[in-house]
Amino acid sequence: MFSRWNKRWSKVDAERFQKGFDEFVKERSWEERKASPSAKQQQEEFDTFWREFQKREEEIHEKHSREFSRQYNEARSHFRHRRKQRAEQAQSFEMPPMVPRQEVESAMRLLEIPVTSSLMSEVSEEKLKKAYIACAKKWHPDTRPHEERAEAGNRFKMIGAAYDKLKPLCEQRL
Repeated sequence: MFSRWNKRWSKVDAERFQKGFDEFVKERSWEERKASPSAKQQQEEFDTFWREFQKREEEIHEKHSREFSRQYNEARSHFRHRRKQRAEQAQSFEMPPMVPRQEVESAMRLLEIPVTSSLMSEVSEEKLKKAYIACAKKWHPDTRPHEERAEAGNRFKMIGAAYDKLKPLCEQRL
């Protein structure tokens, strides 16, 4: 009977109204209704009941409207904040300098990483770090005999420079 309100109300509210309405319009015989002291009194009771019902419906509607507005405003402010953060990140982002292919290849050879056609695509940050540590240990001047220390020192510096060139390229891929 009241399907229009059932859609907007919770199921409990709709059932409560239906129960109250059913109690109000109890099954009475036609004679009892006719014999009742005043049909006007019954109409007034029903009108009172109907006004309370409409008032309750408006309260529920306002409550849902306020809740929706609150949630909407929270989401809006959250997305504004995220948009502002992304704009700040975009402004602070700096592109790493472009490294020529020959320099990348020579750096990879220094670190004893196999050079492939795709160069840095298969090299992960972990692989690069392991290769750097292994070469740094191998060519550290303190691990070499006295005669080879000068050459090892130069090679050690070149390995550090090669690692510094390749590290931003790995981070850029992520």
